[in-house]
Amino acid sequence: KKMPFFVKELEDARKIRYRVLECFEKASNPALSLEKKSELLHFIFVGAGPTGIETAAELHDFVTQDLATLYPDLYLYVEFTVITAENKVLSMFDAKLQEYTRKKFYRDHIKIQTNMRVAGVPKKTMVELSDGSKIPCGMVVWCGGNQSRELLQSPTATASFPKNNIDEILVNNNLEVVNQKDVYAIGDCSCVVDAPLVSTAQVASQQGSYLAKQLNRNDTESIVPFKYNHAGLMAYIGNWHAIIEMDSWKFSGWFSFVLWRSAYLTKLVSIKNKVLVPFDWAKAIVFGRDSVND
Repeated sequence: KKMPFFVKELEDARKIRYRVLECFEKASNPALSLEKKSELLHFIFVGAGPTGIETAAELHDFVTQDLATLYPDLYLYVEFTVITAENKVLSMFDAKLQEYTRKKFYRDHIKIQTNMRVAGVPKKTMVELSDGSKIPCGMVVWCGGNQSRELLQSPTATASFPKNNIDEILVNNNLEVVNQKDVYAIGDCSCVVDAPLVSTAQVASQQGSYLAKQLNRNDTESIVPFKYNHAGLMAYIGNWHAIIEMDSWKFSGWFSFVLWRSAYLTKLVSIKNKVLVPFDWAKAIVFGRDSVND
């Protein structure tokens, strides 16, 4: 299928990593022209929300901190571009943090092209813009929003469930599917009719905890409606820098990166992972990331 790379699951991350390494391996061919090398090492990210910005930042780190030592002659041809139809990046963050991110990306030589709509992706190595122009590249990563799962698009599996125009199942304040009894939906497959929420892990996590508690109650008549508690916003922007917004508090830089890592560490379920993951982080800093294709 002719489609870009996505950032939805672990397997998607493996595919992106494999493609980046493949592009460097192909570009190392001395018979290639400089134009072809530049094309192979141009990585485009569609969408400037947290997913697009963090993915671009992480891949930039991988290239500059690891692959640049393996392919020093190719580093000059590497180019990163973030394309968004909006006139800003990270629109849910404070304007000062948006500007901080733009300046950080500018220093890291990551291009941000705003007010530019992507009309299509003819193949995994090309972006077609709304003005008809086409940009060839080594990889296109789609971070501008994902369509619903095939289960929700099925004309039979969820046909009896009410949905909105993007195939999200409509639920009430108790997360129960509208006009259905004892059927619930949470996360990005659902939409609360009275108070639509953004499709983030923070929302889905709170909905899952709420629903588990409610289903374990003996008294079903006294169910308390779900209430979302916003814990703040965080985004990694590369080179051990992050931005954080919590109510009126706003942080940026290396200290924010430490808070960002700490917050994710606390979300790990098992003690085993809480011990192993910091060791993996330390190993990557000391010895670098694995840059060999399986």
